[in-house]
Amino acid sequence: MPYPRIHAFQPNTFQHDLIVSGFTNKFTIAETAVRTGKTGAVAAWHRWQAKANPGCVGLLGVQSFKWYRRAMHEVCKELFGHEAKFHGNDFVWTFPRFSNAKIMVASAENIDTIESVTAAWASIDEAQDIDFGVFEVLLARISDKRAKFP
Repeated sequence: MPYPRIHAFQPNTFQHDLIVSGFTNKFTIAETAVRTGKTGAVAAWHRWQAKANPGCVGLLGVQSFKWYRRAMHEVCKELFGHEAKFHGNDFVWTFPRFSNAKIMVASAENIDTIESVTAAWASIDEAQDIDFGVFEVLLARISDKRAKFP
């Protein structure tokens, strides 16, 4: 896998504001107009959280696994590069370099797949298309006391 392009990631103003606001939060939500860079910013934020919280789990809320494969997987693959391994059957990214921190993709269509998960951080991409109940479920999963936030 290629070297991660996260080091070359130059966020636009919207992406910068989203990422910086997320640095002090355990939860971030991306919803706005088309082609503003939400998906790239969310992926970059998750990678930053994995690095800041080694060994912890993060949750990436999306509309569906099909949407993730179609719209977000390639972005994650490009930004994470060889730092992460994707386990396709489980929709989980593992970062061996960061003490096996994980990012679990949580589909709004099948939110029970994250039952019993203790997460350190979470996000929702394209939140305008996801029911508020999914937000509540993701928020309830954030309880890992090892998580660090500046």
